[in-house]
Amino acid sequence: MKRLEAGSAQQELLAADAMLELVREQSGLTFSGDRRKHALEVARRAIRRVETMAGALDARVGSGREAPLLEALVAELTVGETYFFREPEQLRFIRDSVLPALASRKGDGAVHVWSAGCATGEEPYSIAILLHELGLMPRASIVGTDISRERLAIAARGRYGAWSLRGVPSDVVRRHFDERDGRLTLKADRRRPVRFTPLNLAAAVCAPGVTHGTMDLVLCRNVLIYFDRPTIERVARLLLGSLSEDGWLFLGASDPLLTEML
Repeated sequence: MKRLEAGSAQQELLAADAMLELVREQSGLTFSGDRRKHALEVARRAIRRVETMAGALDARVGSGREAPLLEALVAELTVGETYFFREPEQLRFIRDSVLPALASRKGDGAVHVWSAGCATGEEPYSIAILLHELGLMPRASIVGTDISRERLAIAARGRYGAWSLRGVPSDVVRRHFDERDGRLTLKADRRRPVRFTPLNLAAAVCAPGVTHGTMDLVLCRNVLIYFDRPTIERVARLLLGSLSEDGWLFLGASDPLLTEML
């Protein structure tokens, strides 16, 4: 990538286009139509924040390693908006059918969960609450992964505003959260089985705590919509390969059907 001087709108646009291509190569994210227009504007804003963006990218994007600059851009290009008990019909099915069935089939009662693309943690913590209410918490393990370390840092704290709990009944909030200074902190025993680790799904490698053929419940909701087809195929093989014999995979309503990809 050539060094581009700041100041020229055309040069800025070319640099933004080059950045999006780098994002596609490194993370599998692809943008078209109105999404591409938005992505270009996000990239142009990023360029203005760095004196010589092209040089910074060359210096900070290492081979096979996540770079803070790239991660920040990917986080801004993807929707990190989430909340507790999102897609409630899926969660009810998981609570009423999936988790009890898994627990009864496993001799040790342990349930292993992976929340892929967990953003700020509301999804894996929702599962932790369900496990607690079903009495399955002691042997449970939950791994939450995301490409953004900034989002994972928020998740690890387990502190949220009321917007993250919109629509959640007040009695559920009182049972599982401690309130202080207008913020709600998930109780420590609900947070304990959840571990967060950074992961670029496009690399198609398992995260620590996610072992091939051992995950009983995998959630990767509203993540695949950002990927190009080759990346979706790689990620699909990773997700399906992580499942145990009786494991379940849940995608978002807008995600592509994997049966059409593999």
